Amino acid sequence: MSICLSAPANGHSTTWNKGVAIVHGEPKYFDPSKFDIPQMQMTRAYIRNHPKNIVPAAVITWLREHDGSVYAITHDHDKTKGSEISEGSKRYYYTIRDAALYVSADAKTWDRLRVRFLNRKPYVSGGVMVWWRVRLTCRWFEGEYEIFSTAIGT
Repeated sequence: MSICLSAPANGHSTTWNKGVAIVHGEPKYFDPSKFDIPQMQMTRAYIRNHPKNIVPAAVITWLREHDGSVYAITHDHDKTKGSEISEGSKRYYYTIRDAALYVSADAKTWDRLRVRFLNRKPYVSGGVMVWWRVRLTCRWFEGEYEIFSTAIGT
């Protein structure tokens, strides 16, 4: 498990664990640039229990341009086909400030991405190591997601 220390956030020492900021021993927020894989997938259970056939933002990919700008692309999931649909993709900007991640559709109006951490121990799902399972909520999307690595134990 990779853990590293960083500069204090709001005067508190922050430890990073697979992209998640740990402050006073509690997970507080995440920085996608610190993920092993800059992608989050909605949990199968959340998709299965979603009331509609099209599940918005089932996959979130966090990207950084050469000019330093950062954004997220979401892909919707079609339960009838069992796959993501590219025509359902949307682009959002994101920034981290005051120990929180903010999301915007236009880089002008920002909404704090509320994060609730649902697990304390990693687990294996679909052949990958899931380090964190989180509940995300903002103006544009919400759901239960997994932060994962490509291989078990990396």
